[in-house]
Amino acid sequence: MTANKKAETATKDEKKKGGLGPLLHKVFSVSSVLSATVLFAATFDVGHMGLAPMLGSLTAIPVATFAIFSIAAIFTMPKAGASASIGNSEDAIAAFTQFQSKTASRFASLENTIDMMSGNDKESLIEENKKFKAELDAIHQAERDKVDSEVEELRKHNEQLEEEIKQWARKAVENAVNGQAQAA
Repeated sequence: MTANKKAETATKDEKKKGGLGPLLHKVFSVSSVLSATVLFAATFDVGHMGLAPMLGSLTAIPVATFAIFSIAAIFTMPKAGASASIGNSEDAIAAFTQFQSKTASRFASLENTIDMMSGNDKESLIEENKKFKAELDAIHQAERDKVDSEVEELRKHNEQLEEEIKQWARKAVENAVNGQAQAA
């Protein structure tokens, strides 16, 4: 019995497919385009036919027909997918759910791949970072040792210079004292 109901609804939908709605929509659309064409031809005096003076006060007629037919065309527009049968909509729902599950599984596998790749990259970057940090610390320590040794050398050299200055000063004082004593 359900097979008969499906067959009846399918035949009813097929009968509705070629109904009056799509035909009215086309008629109203063509009529509104024609009335708009007459208005533009009169406005711009296309072909010097003298439509503007000829229409005169009758210009309201193409304006009104354009408005009425364009609004009617909008309201009689056939709906997309309105003629689909119940079986087709069930098939569409099944296809959509299958597509959705495939998409979800693809996203999950892509996410796992990205996590795996970024995890490997993260670990390798951490190791590389540790290696570079150790190298940088070694360079800093070598520089510190070098500066410390240079400072120590400069201290020793400074002490030697101070000792030489003291000896020179003593000699100068001795010479000055001896020179004064010898002069007296």
